[in-house]
Amino acid sequence: MRDGGLPEPELNWPVLVDRAVVANIDLAYPDLMLGFEYDGEHHMTDAEQWAKDIRRAEMLTDLGWSIMRVTKRDLDTLRGPFIARVRSRVLGAVRRRSM
Repeated sequence: MRDGGLPEPELNWPVLVDRAVVANIDLAYPDLMLGFEYDGEHHMTDAEQWAKDIRRAEMLTDLGWSIMRVTKRDLDTLRGPFIARVRSRVLGAVRRRSM
């Protein structure tokens, strides 16, 4: 993301509810409540992991987070479009925050 001119996100950001950690977001812009979760191939081939990911994403959304799912392809062959999506999401979050 930094290579795309975006600010450095926080790594493994802890999400707290009543002072208890309920999730660690892979990469996050906490002030914007924007997070990025990397989904390796096992996230799609393991039914239990996939179901857990869906519940986790819903919980984070309910807590006010906007989560982008990221795959190996996003970081490899689709890097340019991925950075454009991130930039758009960051700008949207900044706009919503300033309203």
